[in-house]
Amino acid sequence: MEKIRSGVYGLNALMDGGINEHTTTVVIGSPGAGKTTFATQFLRRGLEEGEDAVFITLDEAPQEIIKNAKLMGWEDAESYIESGNMVFVDAGGKQFSNFIRRELAEFVREWEGHAARIVVDPLTPVLWSVKEKYEQRELVSFLLRQTRRIGTVLCTLEEHGVVADLSAPELIIPMYLGDNVIHLRYASHDRPRGGPLRAPRPRGQEGAAEPREGRRGDPGDDGQARPGGEVEREGAREPHADRRHAGGGGPGGRGPARDPRPRPRGVRAGGVTCAGSVTR
Repeated sequence: MEKIRSGVYGLNALMDGGINEHTTTVVIGSPGAGKTTFATQFLRRGLEEGEDAVFITLDEAPQEIIKNAKLMGWEDAESYIESGNMVFVDAGGKQFSNFIRRELAEFVREWEGHAARIVVDPLTPVLWSVKEKYEQRELVSFLLRQTRRIGTVLCTLEEHGVVADLSAPELIIPMYLGDNVIHLRYASHDRPRGGPLRAPRPRGQEGAAEPREGRRGDPGDDGQARPGGEVEREGAREPHADRRHAGGGGPGGRGPARDPRPRPRGVRAGGVTCAGSVTR
């Protein structure tokens, strides 16, 4: 199975080189732990590798996500939206639940054949939108099965209650259905170097049962650690040979050549806005 680079400093080393393609990674953290930043870095790395990006937001408005990404150094984020390589799906939990049931399959058919990274941030409101545990499991299972058909999926989950207690009801179902589980925690005052980052369960690889722990900012296979534990874009990259065309490359000869097929653009469906550009 091919690995893709995560875009998060130090994580690739914890996961034996990166995230397996067409899998689901669940990122858990309390408010402010860096879940949306993590998700944004994941998409950014994919776009730089010639992949497409679908950002399903159930909390922050797309404008806020882009503004914060630019403040953290992703200055050309809007160019990917304008080109259609990054699409936002803006919806509340109940709206998105209806979208999953009624129109997700068609959305996936439109995107099939494109190498994409898909983010659901956060998944928690979708779980809260249905009462029965069986319905929650069925809804999330269908969402993950469908989205994995078009690429590699990352879902964030809000951590409430006791810190580091991963037995909360809203965490168990996504953790069970996911292939990888990553837990983001705050750094304590006596460990100021960076926020601890754990990968409790990478499924489908040797040693998967043993949790691994590192720090955002620890040196990995991509370069040197940055001070302060920031979630940094990875350094020097070794491009995947099968993502480049001979003699090709992106604009100005940089980066992988883009897939020439047209990408699905903005549509409105079931109360969910799928926008190829940020709504002003």
